[in-house]
Amino acid sequence: MVWLMQASFMQIISGAVPSVLLRGRQLNNIKRAAFYRLGDYWHRKLRQKHFTVAGAREYGYTPRQGEAGTKGARDFWRSYTGRKLRTMGHRRPLVYTGESRDRSKAARIVAKATRSRTHVAVRMNVPGLNRRYAGSKINMAEELRTISAAEEVELRDRLEADIMGGFDRVRVRVSRQF
Repeated sequence: MVWLMQASFMQIISGAVPSVLLRGRQLNNIKRAAFYRLGDYWHRKLRQKHFTVAGAREYGYTPRQGEAGTKGARDFWRSYTGRKLRTMGHRRPLVYTGESRDRSKAARIVAKATRSRTHVAVRMNVPGLNRRYAGSKINMAEELRTISAAEEVELRDRLEADIMGGFDRVRVRVSRQF
């Protein structure tokens, strides 16, 4: 499973552009480091919210069978949510036994930057979330990749500040040309 955040570099930077000219390699290194830290932040801080009931509401997950039902109804206990509540004792989304949640804790973060494109991929070995049943509208892998509007603003601000901080840390060599 891969979570990608792609954005045009010019869309991310708003405000003053540094007055120094950077070499392409320096600029790519700044962007790559910033996107790596962004992917790491998402994995450490925002990933676990996907496995909570509040997170399912925030991200707009597809309702599971029986979520709207009442516990007293006979049909509820035959539904997916009722069976999960009876056997596992919880109603958390994207979690049945907890294996997928636990496996998502380990990730490999890959950030790439070129002149025209920069992205980060958070790779997690979670095969249970890739299951799709025929005729089902539920896509658990896509649900895990979803970010809310508030998180998008937070991630964009964090990325912009990180890139601007990278401009402050860069060393520029000045050569005299006659």
